Amino acid sequence: MNIITSQDDLVFVRAEEQDYDRILRFLMDHFRVNEPISEAVKLTEEEGMTDCFIPYMVRKSLAHSFSIIVLNGKDEIVAVYLMSVTERGNSNSSSDAEESTTEMTGGAAKIGKFLDHMEDGYWELVPKSAVKLAKLEIISVRGDQTRKGIANKLINLDLENLRNMGCQGIITVASAFNSQNLFLKNEYKILKEVKHEDWRDENDQQIFVCPDNKTNRAILVYKDLL
Repeated sequence: MNIITSQDDLVFVRAEEQDYDRILRFLMDHFRVNEPISEAVKLTEEEGMTDCFIPYMVRKSLAHSFSIIVLNGKDEIVAVYLMSVTERGNSNSSSDAEESTTEMTGGAAKIGKFLDHMEDGYWELVPKSAVKLAKLEIISVRGDQTRKGIANKLINLDLENLRNMGCQGIITVASAFNSQNLFLKNEYKILKEVKHEDWRDENDQQIFVCPDNKTNRAILVYKDLL
């Protein structure tokens, strides 16, 4: 176990490929049901488990060494921070729509299409000097562990390591009100914003009406590491 740091009875551990199954289980049990846009479309576990959706995010993150899981004293995952890497000029990462959303159905298809739109063309929005970026795929904290500063610690924990590995910046789509505030307080800059009222289906119906009554937009944000 590669422990990075600790906080009270929690340990922050470098995620490895052997953690894939339990990370995916955590995301199905917590992220899927608590993420506002997932709640809005009533994302089912079957939809969430579509291979080119959440499982793909986990796989491509674990292919690099920047992801972190937080464990309690019972060795249970209480938070997940999944980070992948993308490089300018790589034909497979021009918009990070590496896997087709055509395989997705229902709520997964709605979310996948929205995320693809949010990420589309981001290399034109970041500084031209940036050629390698860390891409935060998912950050999720278990409900009973919120308001303890875990998410804030996670997004600031590994910055020097990212710099040392040649990343010039971090990019992510913040789709929840709380995470949006967190990133903006930590000096992330907004590159793109789409309000939910402007994202509609073929019948001109708003697709995402989030039950938290706070999340009404998504933002693509960027933090310079230079």
